[in-house]
Amino acid sequence: MFQAFVEWNKRDFNNFITATAKYGRDALIDIAAEIEGKSYKEVQEYARVFWERYQELSNYEEIIAKIERGETKLQQTQEIQQLLQEKISKYRTPLSQLEIPYNLNKGKSFTEEEDRFILVALAKYGYGTEEVYDKIRNDIEKFPPFRFNWFIKSRTSSELSRRCTTLISYLQKEQSEIEEKEEEERKEAELKRKAANNNNNNNKKRQVEITNGNSTPKRSRR
Repeated sequence: MFQAFVEWNKRDFNNFITATAKYGRDALIDIAAEIEGKSYKEVQEYARVFWERYQELSNYEEIIAKIERGETKLQQTQEIQQLLQEKISKYRTPLSQLEIPYNLNKGKSFTEEEDRFILVALAKYGYGTEEVYDKIRNDIEKFPPFRFNWFIKSRTSSELSRRCTTLISYLQKEQSEIEEKEEEERKEAELKRKAANNNNNNNKKRQVEITNGNSTPKRSRR
């Protein structure tokens, strides 16, 4: 399959597959940056041939499955980042106004002020980006209101990561409930529309019958 690419070795191939799974098959600029010694045009041509002839590889199903798993994870990451940005954009000052849908699951460790800061920082740096929790931790150290807050300042990057996962689950549940409600309202509106159309059609049919003499109106009593 790759006989024409004599300057590409097994390591280059593995790097190509790994980068494709990481960034998605269309992100050729990012993929090229991960393959040492290869230009963008070289990677572009290699990718073109790969997607045309990958089925010639004996283990192509395993390779494609790896890429698709990576692309699925990437899609999920992008959806979470979009959810964060949409939630935060609803507030003029999210650090003080952001409403977090705890329901009965808030817990006793983190305060709402701390959770707001964590979510705003996560949206700023981007969910799933490299060293994002280290960056959030650095921001916490510099945030004046947390100057004497030893609890939040002593959280590790791993602990902040777990807290972000929990907070994101709250936002996802809230979004799911909103979408379910909107779907119910859409179905209800559709039923009302159909009922109104049926009534209109019945009225028109009745009017035609009266006009054609197929139905005689009842006499009014004197």
